[in-house]
Amino acid sequence: MSAPAFTLAARLAFAGLAATVTMLGCDAAPAPVVAVEVAPILPPAIASACFEVRTRIDGEVVRQDVCGAPAPALRVASACDGDAVAAIEVVASKLYGADGEDLTHRLQSPCTAEAPCVATTSCGAEPVRFDLLFIPKIASGSVDIGLEAALPREATHACVNVKVLGPNGRATFTTERCTESATLAATWVAPCSADGDARNELVVTLTSLEGAQGAIDAGVLPCGDGRQCSRTFTCLADRDTSIDL
Repeated sequence: MSAPAFTLAARLAFAGLAATVTMLGCDAAPAPVVAVEVAPILPPAIASACFEVRTRIDGEVVRQDVCGAPAPALRVASACDGDAVAAIEVVASKLYGADGEDLTHRLQSPCTAEAPCVATTSCGAEPVRFDLLFIPKIASGSVDIGLEAALPREATHACVNVKVLGPNGRATFTTERCTESATLAATWVAPCSADGDARNELVVTLTSLEGAQGAIDAGVLPCGDGRQCSRTFTCLADRDTSIDL
């Protein structure tokens, strides 16, 4: 048996009312934006990162500073209109450790003020994501090495080898100097590793000492056993360290 007409009408009216209520309760469509996600890839020591995001739309530039935990990503958005094209620039500004220490200088930034990271997108498009890899800087300094040693009277020829070893034991500098005078005197300026509190080592070795009758078994260097001496030192970033032997 078919349902009474009034019942169907009531159902249709109810359905129409419900639909009307639902439509009236919907939020308005969100305004279009240009969204940018910055996802820096950083060492665990970095707890917070800050970036400047510059978005240029129709000749106007919106500058936004964003800071926070590096993962998963930092996000900013700029309002836009229609199908406008946006040019985006990202510059890394600061990197901080868990205790608030400024560690910016320890890492090489892929997005600098002189060479920002750039991208182009359109209004309302999917967020533009910047995956940025930060590489630790290799901090370095220099060491001024001075050597002066008197040779035995019978010596006619002498050579020394000079090495600067970094914290990993690898040589950052090596050279050899020979003389046929009565004094072995030389000065070198060598690179050294200044990563953290890393200790470098200077090693000077007498490799040859000869006279008219052949090799001379004697010590000449003013340190160590006379044939080899070493000094451990801290290399200062972008500065000179002096060692005189």
